[in-house]
Amino acid sequence: AGTYPFQAEAIDVVAVKAVLMTFDYDPNRNAYHRASCRSVSDLVNLVVSNFDELKASGHPKWQEVDLNDIPPGWDIANCVNLGLAADYRLECPSQPAAPAPARSLESQANEAYRKQICDRVGC
Repeated sequence: AGTYPFQAEAIDVVAVKAVLMTFDYDPNRNAYHRASCRSVSDLVNLVVSNFDELKASGHPKWQEVDLNDIPPGWDIANCVNLGLAADYRLECPSQPAAPAPARSLESQANEAYRKQICDRVGC
């Protein structure tokens, strides 16, 4: 009650929670599933390993994350559990790679045109 001027009484509402979900990859199926499973495992390991830091200095919504709150009827994927193992080793690099030089989204013909226009009449 009182949230809006026209709201005289309390109203029961439904809370919407955010859920991070993944496909249930089968690493025995093919290379794509193996790589995808590994990526899920890496992400889980990174989140759990840095959970305190995420809650302390990340987005305020991290304060509301409860890793024990599993939606009813859902099962945790095997790839998630692999990333939680105490001896899990990350496949992704610990230091980000140097960013690749920015590639133009324009075609080579458009790039050549723009360069010539700039050379002839200025940009």
